[in-house]
Amino acid sequence: MAEKKKQHYVPKVYLRCFADVNKRFSVYNIEKRTAIPSAFCDNQCYRDYFYGKDCEWENQLGEMETKWGVLFRLIHEHKQLGEDDIKLLKTFALYQRQRTFAENEYRKKENEELLIECGKMVCENKGIPFTEEARDICIKKADEHISPAQLLQLSSDIILTIDDLSVLIIDYETKNKLISSDVPVIAINQFDKCAIGYAMMGLILLFPISSSQLVVIYDRKMYPQFRNRLYIVSKNEKEVLRLNALQLISGEKILFSYSMDEFQSFTEEDWEWRGKNRDGNKLSSLGSSDRKLMCISTRKTLNNYEFSFARMTSTFQKIPTSCREAVPRKWEQGWEEKLKVKITLLPEIMFEKKGYSHVGGLNKSQYKKGFERMLNAAKQYWKIP
Repeated sequence: MAEKKKQHYVPKVYLRCFADVNKRFSVYNIEKRTAIPSAFCDNQCYRDYFYGKDCEWENQLGEMETKWGVLFRLIHEHKQLGEDDIKLLKTFALYQRQRTFAENEYRKKENEELLIECGKMVCENKGIPFTEEARDICIKKADEHISPAQLLQLSSDIILTIDDLSVLIIDYETKNKLISSDVPVIAINQFDKCAIGYAMMGLILLFPISSSQLVVIYDRKMYPQFRNRLYIVSKNEKEVLRLNALQLISGEKILFSYSMDEFQSFTEEDWEWRGKNRDGNKLSSLGSSDRKLMCISTRKTLNNYEFSFARMTSTFQKIPTSCREAVPRKWEQGWEEKLKVKITLLPEIMFEKKGYSHVGGLNKSQYKKGFERMLNAAKQYWKIP
């Protein structure tokens, strides 16, 4: 049991993809903004008994990591990947996104905020004060209800959700090199920035697999440029810097790289985006103190960067940002009906007050046209095999 005490939330087989033959790489402390030129990679990204002392998940992950290691070597050697390999790569992406220490802490905080809001509503309805003792109980319950093992089980339950996504591997022949972090798998959506649910249209999951290779798991119907291709080569120096900025935004405590040089390229804008992604509550709510509608969301990596592999078709580009909605990738009648209602209802609500000629830069007619485009684009999207 003792030898399995040190349980990694970023596996050694992945960390070693960025290390030298002696298993050493450069580490950047995000909070202190300082770099360590050479650190033993196996000593990073772990907690004692992170998945539990019974080692049930640790043993399962060990078996998976052996397969992932073989898969990574195939990709490094530019081998063709079979259907099972593609599924295995998607499994890595989903499990890795769910299993980090940062994800666990985010979910605990989110659950804490949810329980506190529910506690406040209960107290309001009963006419009693919401005390510090009640708050402490909510915090304790939140800590008990969320665990790394539960998040891994969720990964197992929802893996088929991303089965329809395509895979692209980009080799960057550039002077700038890719870096990674303790939260290496990043979810973005260039169509609807805040909509990164695993079932939503426009989803992209991406992660570097070495200092020169990037894996992109993407919605081919939204971003068709490299459809039906597995490996491509890019010489885009700026894109590498943007990808590294995403790791800065995503990372919790550390970044790591084959070389220290890559930590010198962050801009003030990159740091600002990191701050924006960490400000605010994990929970959004609407309503009175005794009755509220509450919404939770996945951990985001909001940014304004553009990427060559995430170019939308003109159909989606023409939809105004304020009229976009990342509907499920699989058709649902309820969602189609919702889009139809928005065409007639939302413009009327938004311009109900007299004297309003524009809201958010669009007039009433433009909003209606934008919602119509959204409906037509979604219907067309659902028909694509």
